[in-house]
Amino acid sequence: IMKSNIIFLDEKPALLDEEIPQCFVENFEKLSKLLLALKKIRPVFYIHLNTPFFQMKISENITLQEIPKELMHQVKEEMRSLKLQLQKNPYSINNEDKIDLYWGIDAKHNNVSYESLVWTYLLDSMVISFKNNIQKWNSHMIDVSLFDMNNGDSEAEQNINIRHANEVNHINSHIDWIIEHETIPSLQEFLDNPINFLSNINLLNEAKDNLRTLEAYYPIIYNSLSKVNIDIIKWDEKSELVFSIKNAKGEGQTRTEILKKLGYEGYESHFYFTGIAGRIHYKIVNKIIEIKYIGKKIGV
Repeated sequence: IMKSNIIFLDEKPALLDEEIPQCFVENFEKLSKLLLALKKIRPVFYIHLNTPFFQMKISENITLQEIPKELMHQVKEEMRSLKLQLQKNPYSINNEDKIDLYWGIDAKHNNVSYESLVWTYLLDSMVISFKNNIQKWNSHMIDVSLFDMNNGDSEAEQNINIRHANEVNHINSHIDWIIEHETIPSLQEFLDNPINFLSNINLLNEAKDNLRTLEAYYPIIYNSLSKVNIDIIKWDEKSELVFSIKNAKGEGQTRTEILKKLGYEGYESHFYFTGIAGRIHYKIVNKIIEIKYIGKKIGV
């Protein structure tokens, strides 16, 4: 999972009543693009919303269910996609200690209290919001005044920054955090759905079979693949692709012939991993690293 696989949707009213005809559709379309950008980096995540979906306030006096049908119809797919990502509560990550702390904390931005910011702080997560927002949340970090009564000091206050996104560029600012894992998945979890953990890695069946025989080296191999995954996500496709782990673009003529005979033609490029003089043979297809072999150095 991410440092937290749950992000928080700020549910304070985003618009003035009179702004709804002009901004409602645009808000949902931009939020949808934001979530798509997030899914390209981390395919599995959840969004927490305290309010029942259709009771979410779009303005101070108008909830989502009260929006005119002609506006709702224009963004029905965007709303469906958002609703599918919703998580009923943030307590599914074994965070009972965080629940106790929650009751003693207030988090304010521009002197307004936000429950979403409290949970974002406690779970070291990220908050998202609508782009057109009366509070003008227009930065990838939000300045927050945190009041914490848990240490017994009623005057305790500190200023902190909290991750935030309401446009695609903000997502790009948080790539390293989004990808970061507290623990790596089990070997079987990873083999069942590699793309759920490393969005730009495609393990062919041969590579999956190789990994099953290398279980003792799986953590080393996974960490190598994770670094490579980050490299290719950050790659703009215009400049040269530079990897953060040792790699070779090809082989000498003798080993190229050996690889060809073994069925690895086109996969001469490889990454190194330690422990067994390991090699990960790959090729890049549409910004996806397609891997066909994981194991010891092939040939002599």
